[in-house]
Amino acid sequence: PGYMMSACRASCGRCGSSSSSRRSSSTAGAAERSEKPTDILKDEKYSLHAGLVHSSGRPLSQGRYSLAEARKRCDGMHGCAAFSVQVGEPHPLPTGTLPVKFFASAPSVDADVGWVTYRKEDGAGS
Repeated sequence: PGYMMSACRASCGRCGSSSSSRRSSSTAGAAERSEKPTDILKDEKYSLHAGLVHSSGRPLSQGRYSLAEARKRCDGMHGCAAFSVQVGEPHPLPTGTLPVKFFASAPSVDADVGWVTYRKEDGAGS
């Protein structure tokens, strides 16, 4: 959806023209709560997709996590290739603790403004 994509560009600046330099963080907090949602995309290991992973199987795991916690969980989970976050309103970089599903494969993402998916760029679980 168009409004989701424009919100995505506005949030992280990676897809837009030149806003990425304005969005860099100069403060680094030790606590996980101080991490910004955009930090999940900072090292380009994950790509952002509007929707829920299309999977024929069950999720590897699911629970309630912040974005930072979900990324750490997927990074540490053997075979995790992606995770999808259920959002209350269309927003690519949600904050707070939200329902998350972790997947072993993410061949495609079904468009759904109620979900945001972060897929590992190499496409394989670790």
